[in-house]
Amino acid sequence: MIKFTLNCADQHVFECWFPNSESLSRQLDLKLVDCPICGSVDVLRPLSAPNLSTPKTRSRSVTPEQTETNETQYHQTKQVTGPATSGVAVPPTGAVMRRILRDMQKLVERDFTHVGDNFATEARKMHSGESEAENIYGQCTPDEQAELEEEGITVGVLPWLPPDN
Repeated sequence: MIKFTLNCADQHVFECWFPNSESLSRQLDLKLVDCPICGSVDVLRPLSAPNLSTPKTRSRSVTPEQTETNETQYHQTKQVTGPATSGVAVPPTGAVMRRILRDMQKLVERDFTHVGDNFATEARKMHSGESEAENIYGQCTPDEQAELEEEGITVGVLPWLPPDN
């Protein structure tokens, strides 16, 4: 598996794992790769420096333990195959997921209106047409969320990370 750094049209930078560069190119051409931050399928592989193997770097590049760990991780990863791909990206690491969540949190704070504990009430008002529809965020209880969904109001849940210290 090879880790590639990719950019979307909105200049979000993210990493994905692919079996080889041909698989990456094929998935990019078929618009199967989307940005985990904004969902855009306009994803590009920026230019990168090649990783050249020399006798000096070859001897220190991979230890037997790393090879064993990589093999175990590779075989534990569920591979999805089909006519368009030879495999799909591996889920991101915890650090990458935190960065993605942090970026999503910043986007929500910037582009949505915070309604605090009134989330369920405000969502119902917009759904019924009592108030103008807009992007909102706030808190509601699991019971309120279940009631909203029973009423046909779609609610997305985003884990909210505490501030970095």
